[in-house]
Amino acid sequence: MGRRKSSRARLCTICGEPMRKNGTTSSGRQRWRCMRCCASSAGDGGNARGAAEFRAFLVWVTGRMTLAQAAAMLGVSPRTFIRRIQWCWHV
Repeated sequence: MGRRKSSRARLCTICGEPMRKNGTTSSGRQRWRCMRCCASSAGDGGNARGAAEFRAFLVWVTGRMTLAQAAAMLGVSPRTFIRRIQWCWHV
């Protein structure tokens, strides 16, 4: 049985999974690694959900995916996807 993920765990900006601590940078900042997609980051995290929503919006609006496929990227229904990305075009 593995360790339980903390509800406060930092989330990956690529896949949205919880990340684990992975040492420090040369300047002393905490480094993080996603165990699912192996992405690494050392920033403050910013708005990971907003970044993922914006990426899904861009893929959808440029015509590479259908609305349903873009919603599936975030793991939500198409109606929820529309509601979540409204900030992207109301800026």
